[in-house]
Amino acid sequence: MIGKKKLSEVRRELTELLERLPKEPSGSWLEREIRAAEGQPDRDAETLKMLQAAIRRARKDKRAVPTQS
Repeated sequence: MIGKKKLSEVRRELTELLERLPKEPSGSWLEREIRAAEGQPDRDAETLKMLQAAIRRARKDKRAVPTQS
């Protein structure tokens, strides 16, 4: 759906989508999709690369958050 959405709604939808992806080692499915998309002019490899970077950044940020005692 295109239109104005709250960030929380976008995050929820993305989380639901990611949960439906194949349960493989982290990033391997996305890596294959990027390689496949690069050879096909009708697929958007740049968007997949941006998604991969965002996921990596989110994981890195999550690990960097100090725990409070």
